[in-house]
Amino acid sequence: MARFKIENEVLISDIDLIDKNARFMQQSDFQQLVANIKRDGQLSSIPFCVKKADGRYIVVSGNHRVQAAKQAGLNHIPIMFVDETDISHDQIRAIQLSHNSISGQDDPEILKQLLDEIRDVAFKEYAHISAEYLKGIEQPSYVVEMPNNEIVPVMLMFIDTNKASFDRVMEQLDMLTPRELENTTLIPKEVLHRLNEVSAKVQERYKIKAQALSICKMVELVDYMLENGTGEA
Repeated sequence: MARFKIENEVLISDIDLIDKNARFMQQSDFQQLVANIKRDGQLSSIPFCVKKADGRYIVVSGNHRVQAAKQAGLNHIPIMFVDETDISHDQIRAIQLSHNSISGQDDPEILKQLLDEIRDVAFKEYAHISAEYLKGIEQPSYVVEMPNNEIVPVMLMFIDTNKASFDRVMEQLDMLTPRELENTTLIPKEVLHRLNEVSAKVQERYKIKAQALSICKMVELVDYMLENGTGEA
């Protein structure tokens, strides 16, 4: 039998919040969560709990969802749970921290594309993506396959030097691994417009569809001009 189980209808009054929770939520975000749950009439993702011997549940992951569901007027919610006898204190804390920390990152460009696909203003609000988050730094990234078959990610961070906050840029860089940081270049945003213009011309001239491949072609052309003495400005 699986150690983790699903219970579709558990009284919220039978669920207790965990004693310590490092994850916090801004009040505006919490209120949006409440509004979303009210709109749906149910949770769209379920909390993870430990079932005590007395039949009560303690939330390991999803404390804000439980609180928001209660504020939204729900009496019952579905949960995933494990019996107290099947899990150690160390495992509980490890699961709690992992659920809070392993959340991944969003690609701002794809995130904006997904948001733009939503036509209904109410559902845009439901998505709760900050417009401020989508502005500022654009991060097109290209993957170049090297001759030795090693894949090297190259990140070009285009920054509006008139608006970009130094602290915000540093926050972005802090999220990168040492190897990613080594292959990251900060470039003024004005260069992005010129890059797109030249890249579009190369794509049209050489019938190339992918921008990453057009950039490779640009490198090839520049190398040819320099080798043949035609690259002097």
